Amino acid sequence: MSITVSPFLQTNAAGSFSVDARGLWQGTAYDHPTLRFRMAAGIVSSSVTQPLWGGMAISETIPGASGAPQPSLGTIVSIATSVTPNTAGSITGFTVFDANYAMVNTTQSPVPLSYANMQINFYRLGSGQRIAVQMSSALSSLIGETVVTEVSWDYTNQELTTYSGGAGALPVRILDVQLGNSAVVSYNSSTGVATWTRTGDCALIQI
Repeated sequence: MSITVSPFLQTNAAGSFSVDARGLWQGTAYDHPTLRFRMAAGIVSSSVTQPLWGGMAISETIPGASGAPQPSLGTIVSIATSVTPNTAGSITGFTVFDANYAMVNTTQSPVPLSYANMQINFYRLGSGQRIAVQMSSALSSLIGETVVTEVSWDYTNQELTTYSGGAGALPVRILDVQLGNSAVVSYNSSTGVATWTRTGDCALIQI
């Protein structure tokens, strides 16, 4: 993988002077005096071929193989592919941007990214933490529904989506939805550039 950068291009961060504070930022956790200590760190697996960012569903494997990162650096993190427990690729948590000081971002690709063998922070399912994640516009009907409404995870688009019995229900509570006023990640797999879309849809989930 390569990092796209033009060191001579400078600009201000879009939206820096907005006076409207409504909406959510994908991949951020809500401050909590005790739950913040449940944040974990892991090493992105060397087999991952795309970068990771905040608000993605991840799966963990146990470290310790010869030549692999030491357990003190955290578990080995990859992109989740299933919600089925105790299977390869099953969801164990969600990544966050919080306290990730070494993620890569450039003027062309302003979203902080972690590549293979880099560290990324996350919260595990069952931690009780509240995290903003991207959601499908099809979930706009969630407003007014119970917080335990069943939903699924779209592993291709990395977003919350309508419940599919075959895919299984994601074990989360939905505490809030913000439509058309949230910052979500838009990743271009051809260029490797990740930018912010500031008119996206986000949900606040408790995991």
